[in-house]
Amino acid sequence: MKAAVLGSGAREHAIVWKLRQDPRIKEIFVFPGNAGTSKIAKNVELDANNIEDIAKFIVDNSIDIVIPGQEIYLVKGIKDLIGDKSFVFGPSKKASNLESSKDFAKAFMSKYEIPTANYGSFTDPKKALNFIEDIGYPAVIKADGLASGKGVVIVSSRQEASQVLEDFMVKNKLGESGKKVVIEEFLRGEEASYIIAIKDGKFGVMPTSQDHKRLKDNDEGPNTGGMGAYSPAPIINKELDKKIIEKIVKPVMYGLGQEGLNYTGFLYIGLMISEGEPYVLEFNVRLGDPEAQVLMLNLKKELLDVISDPSVLQGSNTDEFAVGVVMACKNYPYSNCEPTPIRNLEKAQEKGTIIFQANTKLINDEIYSLGGRALTVCATSKDLKEALKKVYDAITLIDFKDAVYRKDIGQKAFKYL
Repeated sequence: MKAAVLGSGAREHAIVWKLRQDPRIKEIFVFPGNAGTSKIAKNVELDANNIEDIAKFIVDNSIDIVIPGQEIYLVKGIKDLIGDKSFVFGPSKKASNLESSKDFAKAFMSKYEIPTANYGSFTDPKKALNFIEDIGYPAVIKADGLASGKGVVIVSSRQEASQVLEDFMVKNKLGESGKKVVIEEFLRGEEASYIIAIKDGKFGVMPTSQDHKRLKDNDEGPNTGGMGAYSPAPIINKELDKKIIEKIVKPVMYGLGQEGLNYTGFLYIGLMISEGEPYVLEFNVRLGDPEAQVLMLNLKKELLDVISDPSVLQGSNTDEFAVGVVMACKNYPYSNCEPTPIRNLEKAQEKGTIIFQANTKLINDEIYSLGGRALTVCATSKDLKEALKKVYDAITLIDFKDAVYRKDIGQKAFKYL
């Protein structure tokens, strides 16, 4: 059996790593991949700008299954282009609006009575500002379109709100993605990631996890694509899990059916747990990054079995913790960096870690970061402290000049253990 994975991040490296362990998978292609995937699969130098060429390659090479990692491939319609010529575990272009349009997602939640923050959608910055003044501060401003995790800003004053609205809607710093915004009431609580696999109207729940979106320790600094994760997330106990299924997952599944979206793929439900109640912050139509990296370590079923029949996930909980800490280039997320060499990864992995790469390239047989997030250093253990120690001990051995990373990944879990 042949498989294809779409993307260049650590998420895609982790998916390939997981697929590689399945003897039924004989060949794996990655579009475009990175230096890490090149060692365990075949990189194909085509990215989301060549979506038709990717579809043609997949069909011409009789690739059996396709797992899109990055959302852009789904938003551009890879599922629609391939049709039934290969099994794409991801939704259609229309269904991908759940991620590519915050307004679409919030309207879906409202229609099917899925708990979420009160909101308004605006194309006029003055009306948006007036709405913020009405709901009070802090408030959340979200770019309607895709923004690589950087289109969400929490504002605490009129001055901050005016600046963000001007940046998004007038100066077009996010391009088309920021011309419409969604304004939300600020929900206080703790975030968690709840990911389900969906096929043929049925779903299975992946191991729970918690991401760390802010750049700096103690949840300070700007939002990023994610600076680390751990799984499972003990904040989601059995009682809360039942609430999530009843109040969120079942209405989501009903809504997908009512809208005729015929959803296939992973659905990431970003949650805020506020006073013991779950609220939806966002939908993503694929696995999260860095959540995927720890989920692939903690997933006790073969990925091929999960995407063929998500019900196999039932009762497949693990007694181990998986943790992952992201290392990014020095300017992340503000601007890109010059290509920077990364050394000593093999030595670091001797500490009992697995290191997934993102946006890296081999130049003269040496690994270079091309900017942004570059590594997710991961480990597992039945003891969360031990897993974290493995990761942070390994990080001290990695030669990656001026890399930024958080030193408090996983600390929120201990109050529930």
